[in-house]
Amino acid sequence: MREYKLYISGILYGYVSYEGEKVYYKELDVYENKFLDKVELTKEKNLEITDFCKINLLELTDKIEYYEKHLDGKRKFLRTKYGETYELAEDNYYIQRRKKFPLH
Repeated sequence: MREYKLYISGILYGYVSYEGEKVYYKELDVYENKFLDKVELTKEKNLEITDFCKINLLELTDKIEYYEKHLDGKRKFLRTKYGETYELAEDNYYIQRRKKFPLH
């Protein structure tokens, strides 16, 4: 099982775990400031997360091994085979650069 934290503007909004072909999500209830129970990620919830966070968690299922191998903290800049550009931050995590989000 692989588990990751999902931050948006410095706020921890959820936990994502990849277990085989299944993706699970544990989201923050912003009104209660508590995390809800972990559930399997549905297509509908994934669309909501994609719209809000600009990241498709289900699409990552096919890319996760590549990212784990290449976003290893050894390179300052990385251009992936998917055409994405990442920069290594001071705290040893990567930030995606040169990404434009369309206005709705």
